[in-house]
Amino acid sequence: MTVNFLKNEKNLQILNTALDKLARIFCINNGKSSQRDSLGKHANRPTDAGHPDKKHTYSYSQSHEHIYFVAYLDSLEFLTNVVWENFCEGRTIPNLGNMTSVLMALDQFINSSFVAYSCTKRSEEEKERLDKQRVTLLKTLVSAVKISFVTNLAIQKSLSSINCAISSTWIKIDELISLTTSMWNIGVALYKIGHLEEAPKALELCCQTTWAYARLSSCRLSAITEGHIITEDLPKDTPKDIIAGVFARIANVTGVLHKCGSKAIPGIVVKSLSESLVYSDTSDYHKSYLVLIKLWVKITLQDFKSGKHVDSAPLLYHSLMGCLPPLPMKFIGLIVEQELLAYGATESRVTMLSANMQNRIIDVLLNEIYCSKEYYLDR
Repeated sequence: MTVNFLKNEKNLQILNTALDKLARIFCINNGKSSQRDSLGKHANRPTDAGHPDKKHTYSYSQSHEHIYFVAYLDSLEFLTNVVWENFCEGRTIPNLGNMTSVLMALDQFINSSFVAYSCTKRSEEEKERLDKQRVTLLKTLVSAVKISFVTNLAIQKSLSSINCAISSTWIKIDELISLTTSMWNIGVALYKIGHLEEAPKALELCCQTTWAYARLSSCRLSAITEGHIITEDLPKDTPKDIIAGVFARIANVTGVLHKCGSKAIPGIVVKSLSESLVYSDTSDYHKSYLVLIKLWVKITLQDFKSGKHVDSAPLLYHSLMGCLPPLPMKFIGLIVEQELLAYGATESRVTMLSANMQNRIIDVLLNEIYCSKEYYLDR
């Protein structure tokens, strides 16, 4: 029955009409649901829950509104599970004629779930109910991205939903790991089929989920170090393994981005280095980021191997100096020194180019870093 539902154009049209009505009932404007204090009360309750340009109104008691909103979420959850089972678990929907309504349903479930999670007043029963829906929400976020790329519909909107989730206060470590893996798989799949303009969008989002995972893991570990008792949502890996895994993931993503011709690589490398600074006291931390610096040098040498415009080849120093808030000069000095060593270890066939880059880096170290107040050395 569920398979036939998604194949049938008439069913999709009926779904579209139903979703439009539900959007009016639950005050969803431009894909965003109104903020609520609880699952049954709007933070700023309008006198008319319908759109202002509609003649009909929807008035019901708070208790009824609570029931309807929960039923609304349950109904959308059922539909999103159908989409996942028939589209995202290895199967495809034969009829892609009207996927707009399916994306609308996914979007409504995502936004309504975000609102539900942000409610300030929830009963234990409601919390338990929403916790059970978290798996469905993650599936829905991934489903929306996959369908958007396949149909070329609402791509930015689906990606923005992932961004909203990873920047939320309710996201958990395991969920960030799951989203990171999903964005990586989607990005690589797009690259393999030749979608070189679309693949970086998923891969860059993979980097953002990776950074979010590193930040949240660090926050949890710091809380324990400070004596706070935390019994759930703890990272399973040690700090050493976390930071090594983060740089390994970013290096893999950066490699594929380079094959796609992406211009975002300098920003991703520098952002990764700055985001990881919270792990600077971790054992073997400096060994962990070497994999990314070596890849950066390899990519730069490949891009400028023709020997043209060598003086415009990027140095990490200038990008690191542009970070806000500013990075410690000693940290920048360590990175630049490792960049210098990486160029010195390159193959003989790029000796001239490598020598030129080493000379430029030495100039930066002597004239910008070592003579700074924070990193002063006698010359």
